[in-house]
Amino acid sequence: MAKPRGAPPLLHPRPHRRLLRSPISRCACLLLAFAALLLLSSLHQVVRVDLSRLDPAPPRQARFAIPPSPFWLLGSDATTLRNPIVIESKQSLMFRCQAINCGLLMAMVIMLVLHQPLDIRAPDIIFTPFSEMIIISSLVLVALIVQAIQGKSDSYMTVRSNGGLNQMRTGICDMVAVARLVNATLVIPQLDKRSFWQDTSTFKDIFDEPHFIKALEGDVHIVSDLPESLRSAPRARKHFTSWSGASYYEEVKELWKNQKVVHIPKSDSRLANNGLPIDIQRLRCRCLYQALRFSDLIEDLGKKLVERLRSRGKYIALHLRYEKDMLAFTGCTYGLSDSEANELRIMRERTSHWKLKDINSTEQRYEGNCPLTPTEVGIFLRAMGYPESTWIYLAAGEIYGGKKYISKLRSYFPNLVSKEMLATKEELEKFNNHASQVAALDYIIAVESDVFVPSHSGNMAKAVEGHRRFLGHRKTITPDRKGLVELFDLLGKGDLMEGPKLSSLVTEMHKYRQGAPRKRYGSLPGSKGRARLRTEESFYENPFPECICLTGRY
Repeated sequence: MAKPRGAPPLLHPRPHRRLLRSPISRCACLLLAFAALLLLSSLHQVVRVDLSRLDPAPPRQARFAIPPSPFWLLGSDATTLRNPIVIESKQSLMFRCQAINCGLLMAMVIMLVLHQPLDIRAPDIIFTPFSEMIIISSLVLVALIVQAIQGKSDSYMTVRSNGGLNQMRTGICDMVAVARLVNATLVIPQLDKRSFWQDTSTFKDIFDEPHFIKALEGDVHIVSDLPESLRSAPRARKHFTSWSGASYYEEVKELWKNQKVVHIPKSDSRLANNGLPIDIQRLRCRCLYQALRFSDLIEDLGKKLVERLRSRGKYIALHLRYEKDMLAFTGCTYGLSDSEANELRIMRERTSHWKLKDINSTEQRYEGNCPLTPTEVGIFLRAMGYPESTWIYLAAGEIYGGKKYISKLRSYFPNLVSKEMLATKEELEKFNNHASQVAALDYIIAVESDVFVPSHSGNMAKAVEGHRRFLGHRKTITPDRKGLVELFDLLGKGDLMEGPKLSSLVTEMHKYRQGAPRKRYGSLPGSKGRARLRTEESFYENPFPECICLTGRY
């Protein structure tokens, strides 16, 4: 018998066909499929970011934790090492959020399909809590996708990094953070070729450029060069104010409304040490300690030299800042001949960008502003308890006065070696006339040393100390130069002798100057205005606590 027109079917259709006949259900199924695709894409992106590669290696035990003699443990932090904090990029966090959101979205859609009536005659389906949750979750997902799209910018920032190797390194990472603050694309910085060292090395010669771009792609869009359409376009030129905060760069951002390209002629100390958003501070760490990796040529030789030193035993890396440029710049002539002091004065007067010309050497020394002499370093290390047999790596350029002064240090520690003694002529030949690349070798060896001792608080000393803190507060002894001068003068007058008495005074003076965890020092008392910012401890000298975990022991 024929079925009357308009009568309901005698048999119900199959459940899946019934599901697809409902427009609401069709939308739910499409949304489910879309969410599944996004989930797979998000998980793929999380794997692609490879957080295990970007995260710093776990800090090792201090190599002096089980020493042959107790002096190695003076002030050691072997029992208080901290794990470096896990610093995820904005991209990895964003994709992680997308994955979680998609998972929740899928769960809600499945619950909707399973628990709601599928009959099209049930219009109240669109008013259920499940459907409201779907709408909210979809809006959140769209917002995340929009946020991902906003990662790239059509505004560009070109930079000329100034100074020596480590001043350029910290300046580059400041510019990475600034590019993030102003939402601009950063062009690979140009390196300083006009400084004292006259090094013609390019960014690619010193750093692993592809790794640098890849490691930071989730935070800042970085390109090797400007697009061809903008290379001849007019560009603004802006000197950023030193030690500026986030609010300053919010105002600076307006520059890109009128110009596609803004050039920054100096990169050093353009960001405040304190008071910046936590993600910006961690970005600076991620840049300096993970992204700004040295080139393979430098890394490979640096590791070889460390292994050759390790084969001889534990070693101290001594950054002996006793080169001609440092002595001329600081006006420190203590222990030098009259002709040498005059040579340094002439050099200072002829260097136009050094503002201070007339410097009182004696005042500089008593204020602790002069680097320790090679002789003073020998006295200091012996007083700290290190025996004559200690291996010491000399991380330095050409020592002023040559063998005449370095021989005095060698009389205290005969096992004094340099890169020229560890590497072959063929290995070093590739680095001839490239002072910044040679300095990078010293940096690698200093970071990996059992103890690091800087004779002066310059850019390299600060960068190495900060890196060693980041890797687990490795032992770094910072000489109290102002306090030591008084003891050295007593030695010179014969009122004090080298031995147990001097050793007791020196070790007590440096009890809390050996790299133990602490927060950064603030500005000096009495300093005002912008001078206050200049006297703060550098963020890169001590990135605690923003980039280092507060809990956990290793």
